[in-house]
Amino acid sequence: MKIDIDMFKEVPKDIIISILLSSVIMVFTAVAWNYYRDVIYENLLPYTGWSPDSLYGGIPFVLIFIVQMFMNNGVHFSKFVYYSRAFILMFLVIKLYSGLVDWITSPPELVLSDNPYLKFSPYRPLYTVLMPLVWIVYVGYFMYKDFVSNGRRLFI
Repeated sequence: MKIDIDMFKEVPKDIIISILLSSVIMVFTAVAWNYYRDVIYENLLPYTGWSPDSLYGGIPFVLIFIVQMFMNNGVHFSKFVYYSRAFILMFLVIKLYSGLVDWITSPPELVLSDNPYLKFSPYRPLYTVLMPLVWIVYVGYFMYKDFVSNGRRLFI
């Protein structure tokens, strides 16, 4: 089977932005954890929680497998876009849920804690709830837009 690289020029911007943003989060967290743990990582924990890249890091890796499936099995491009967005949304919904649980179940005493591994910032929901929610709306809008433009079908 011949692989046509030009078809990837048509990948929607929301998928590209999702890959780039999740990759930046993943790389930044890995560098902060491995090289600047005392300086950066411990100061980020109150705002991001224990694993800042927990589910964002999975987005690029899953999309690599989707691209491989697309290239090897001759899957139609609209299915590639649909599955990519579906997996991005799945990861983001799980991240949103875990952020909501973290926000709701954190006791108020943790706001005043001196331990950076236990401290809970009042601004943490911006990263753990608002960011995945905005991302879900952004990707979901384009998924719905494609659904409507395809005559209310998931694929062409």
